[in-house]
Amino acid sequence: MGILHTNNSFEFENILKIVLNMYWSNIYCKTIPDIDTKHREAQKLINLFKRNDIEDNKIFERLTEILENMYNLINDEIIIKDIKSGKLKKQDFFRLYSEKIFGDNKREYNMRDLYSNNFIAKDKFNNLKSKVVFKKIKNDLICENEFKNSNGKSTRIFPLGDLIYEEFNGIVSNITKYRIQREINPGYFKEDIVYSSIIIPLMEIDEEYKKAVLEELLSENNIRLSNCNGYIGEIDKIPEKEQSNNVNGEKKTFNGYTYKVNAKYELFYDSAAVSAVVSYSLLDAEKEDKTNNDQNLIGEER
Repeated sequence: MGILHTNNSFEFENILKIVLNMYWSNIYCKTIPDIDTKHREAQKLINLFKRNDIEDNKIFERLTEILENMYNLINDEIIIKDIKSGKLKKQDFFRLYSEKIFGDNKREYNMRDLYSNNFIAKDKFNNLKSKVVFKKIKNDLICENEFKNSNGKSTRIFPLGDLIYEEFNGIVSNITKYRIQREINPGYFKEDIVYSSIIIPLMEIDEEYKKAVLEELLSENNIRLSNCNGYIGEIDKIPEKEQSNNVNGEKKTFNGYTYKVNAKYELFYDSAAVSAVVSYSLLDAEKEDKTNNDQNLIGEER
């Protein structure tokens, strides 16, 4: 974890590990989980260290906040199910949910305010509908690309097709639809469908780009928290004159939001791409509703 150390010999990390063990043993033994009792025991444990070891009250309050975040996560039905089935291992818990536990998200996540109906051109010959179309790759042409992250876990990337859209200024752009399979535990992969732009050949020769894709773009937090109708942003190269060793910095402009992930690359959320994916989703939903209505009418006629 590497955070929250005091000047004392006792490390906060050890407290969190003890607390996690208290929760975990109760769930993993497949007994009826009494997490509330464990939570009260954990609070008493932390109060004990407050009296004996922790002099800085702000640090104590921080630890209490983290405990509450852990408690809320461990109460989640899906997480409990994954723990009981063995899909979620204890050693992966902090790695997967670190930002939710520690509550110190390093960047903005909600990208929905980047959407605007005005970013996408309208077809005046088709009821002013947005100019977006999806070109699907034939099943027999879909290829698998597999990469390993710094922890040795595999990620499989399958391009499924391109969403082609015309922006308000006449520029035609595209964003790719992918099936992503991320290895959570040996033999167990979690699958998501996302829109992004991933340069597969660059991942094979540039370690920094590959790491940015696997550990930022395709991270659990980015897919879960920044997912706007499937769009999760893309990794862009930072102009050389703006590159530095300081891996901080985020900015919001007219055309999107960027977050710097390392000295060379940033995670970019394009307003036009967000708007195209949302517009296509709306058109797709409208088409599905019409199909359902037509089927209902046929049924009534019979």
